[in-house]
Amino acid sequence: MAPSRSRRPVSTMRVIGWIYMVFGALGVLVGLGRLGGSGLLLLVLAAPALVVGWGLLTLRFWAYWVAVGLALISVATGITWILFGAAISAVPLLVNAGILFYLWSPEGRTYGKAPRPRGER
Repeated sequence: MAPSRSRRPVSTMRVIGWIYMVFGALGVLVGLGRLGGSGLLLLVLAAPALVVGWGLLTLRFWAYWVAVGLALISVATGITWILFGAAISAVPLLVNAGILFYLWSPEGRTYGKAPRPRGER
């Protein structure tokens, strides 16, 4: 009998990886267009999104936990911006809240568990 494949939610993690890649790429493009103080800040914030997107696309274990951290930070900053009157921040807030909801769901948490060594079952 062939060994069973891991039951990790591969396709959903790759979709989340593409979301991070798109947001990161847009952030880098806008940051390069400004090249001032806010452009540099946007570059610093967009670069980790690109790295996490690549990590989720290639199904790296560390990318799950970094994605959880980035989603938490994004949700917190989105709430702060909405409280200060920037209603446009609701879109990234909702996207990151959805990502965080999925990553903390039972299906998403199976991806965040440490992989077993090859000899164990």
